[in-house]
Amino acid sequence: MRRVAGRSKTAALPEELCENAWSFTALEAVGIMWVSAERKGSVLQHGTVVGHSPESTPRGSPQASDSAGDRDALDFGHALVKMGGVLRKVCFFVMTLPYSDAFFVRAYERECTETFWDGHVGAFAFFGGVPRRIAYDNSKIAVAQILGPRLRELTAGFLQLVSHYLFGYHFCLVRRANEKGVVEGLVRYSRQNFLVPVPQVRDFEELNAYLLTRCREDLRQRVRGQTRIKEQLLAEEQLSLQCCATAWKPTWSTGPGNTSGCCVSWRRTGWRT
Repeated sequence: MRRVAGRSKTAALPEELCENAWSFTALEAVGIMWVSAERKGSVLQHGTVVGHSPESTPRGSPQASDSAGDRDALDFGHALVKMGGVLRKVCFFVMTLPYSDAFFVRAYERECTETFWDGHVGAFAFFGGVPRRIAYDNSKIAVAQILGPRLRELTAGFLQLVSHYLFGYHFCLVRRANEKGVVEGLVRYSRQNFLVPVPQVRDFEELNAYLLTRCREDLRQRVRGQTRIKEQLLAEEQLSLQCCATAWKPTWSTGPGNTSGCCVSWRRTGWRT
């Protein structure tokens, strides 16, 4: 790694990429940043990429230009669940396609990189494809550092996800999470309609099977102002989604952490080898 005055320099996106951010795939974008960095004598910091998001739609109209497959959005929420006879707090992942209003919900023990990954994989399988662009808040799971209003240093975990599925991304301005649009309301809707009254389940497998059934049932609902149901709109939207030929099977390494019984320690979960 080249160093200048004892410090590494982070490569910012070149102007040609900022102006046409969504005309490039993720890998092309990374390539352009590397070339620009070499020309300017700078480098990418610690293997991460600095992402630049274009200006968003005006406040109050986040769905003003929604087209099929154009802007997906996601968020995490929290709710109480009685699991195995014990009342506990769980987090749940919500992703939505604003055009068809289809959404996917899955519950987890905690909000972390692994559940962030798994939520994307499950949502893409449920929708039947990958959106061209996804809106995010500034969660530490995806953003290592905020460098400016639209400039972000991205985490390695987020870049692994992007490099496999090749979708564009948009980060909301700080304290402007309303730019994610309807997903904010869907977190409340999911909690009030799927998780109230408090569900009683044996484990997360039963809880997520229940949530998946409710998401499928919701596809039979008709969107306000539309003559077709969500399932029909989703079928139309799938033509605009990117193909998801193979499901991603991420690998996670935390260094040497073998436990007794030939298990590998992974965030308090043993994966037998």
